[in-house]
Amino acid sequence: MADHSSFETIAQIAARALLLVPGIWLVRFTAARHERLFRLREHYAFKYSVASSVEGFKQQAPEMKDAIAAAAFFELTFNPATRMDAGSTEARYPNPIMEWVMQKVQKKAE
Repeated sequence: MADHSSFETIAQIAARALLLVPGIWLVRFTAARHERLFRLREHYAFKYSVASSVEGFKQQAPEMKDAIAAAAFFELTFNPATRMDAGSTEARYPNPIMEWVMQKVQKKAE
């Protein structure tokens, strides 16, 4: 009789654990999505601040106007959504040709 009771207890615990699995998965999924969306909001807030301050920077340093424009272009054309799930890479652009062009522009501005 005690053997039967312990088996029922273990079976009830296992059944309840299986019922919790979808809830745990849903919580982990929504937390990951929320974190990605928060990072995207941070990226686009940064892009907005760069875009809104370019003209002021150009007025403050007219001799560096081209370098400021190149740096702003570099920051504004990068799409953060393309690498949200990917591991960090050395290149800032997923497109190697664009990375090469931006390196040339930066060297020319220096």
